[in-house]
Amino acid sequence: MNVSVLGGSTPERRVAFDLAVEGGPAEGGSVNPSGPGTVTLHSQSAVGPGSDLASVTLRNGTNAEKRLRITHARIGFYFRGFDFFGVRGEPPTRATLYAAGQGVSPEDGTRLDVGDGFVELSTEIPLDPGPDDPSELTRLDLAFEQRVYAEDFYVVSIRLNNGDAHTYFVSHSS
Repeated sequence: MNVSVLGGSTPERRVAFDLAVEGGPAEGGSVNPSGPGTVTLHSQSAVGPGSDLASVTLRNGTNAEKRLRITHARIGFYFRGFDFFGVRGEPPTRATLYAAGQGVSPEDGTRLDVGDGFVELSTEIPLDPGPDDPSELTRLDLAFEQRVYAEDFYVVSIRLNNGDAHTYFVSHSS
């Protein structure tokens, strides 16, 4: 990682160093991956007033010969947004991850505590095949233990059965 300090520097005072981030690339993989050949964040649901449900849709653009499955997940961070009157209370501390469209019901879902490491899913979630297939989208459902607002954002990471990991910054604002 190269770090630049505002205000200028001279070659004699330039410093380069390596930075290891716990839960970073070695564990969390690519951040908000884009383009062909990866699993990208396609969309996120609009959150209705008072809802504790949210969904994130991923697009499998890998053309992987081996069918990919999400084997582990985590919610690394949750930020409670502000409205006109200020903060809306404490943010959620946990959610159940499931994929109703893939046959994984909330009862078969996996509890994710915000800030914890990767959790092995109780039921793996298949990612539909590549970019030329109309079924390339996979919706992940999150049932939080309290309301989710459009101004909130959180960080979801997934690990696939091929060892790849991806991290997505999610906001439900329009």
